[in-house]
Amino acid sequence: MIGKTNMFAAAVQHRQQEQEQIEAHMMGAVAESEAAPLSAAEDSPPMKKRKTDSTTITLSISKEDKVRVKSWAIQNDTNVSEMLHKWIADTCVPSTISG
Repeated sequence: MIGKTNMFAAAVQHRQQEQEQIEAHMMGAVAESEAAPLSAAEDSPPMKKRKTDSTTITLSISKEDKVRVKSWAIQNDTNVSEMLHKWIADTCVPSTISG
């Protein structure tokens, strides 16, 4: 038994660090927010609230891409839905076809 390590120890430690980062991000330390300069995400105007007539979309992406997208959204103080909404608004030309 001596010399064996828990094969999940590194994953547990990594997950605990992620959780602490998420909690710190969600709670937002008052001292840090007052002292820290505005980032590019905070500098931009807030996203316009969309109407309540939203719908659901299902995407099939790799697990790695899902992790990357969610991590990016957290780091940029948004969520995947808002990120997709912004991408659509910036990238997709409005269509004259109603649907």
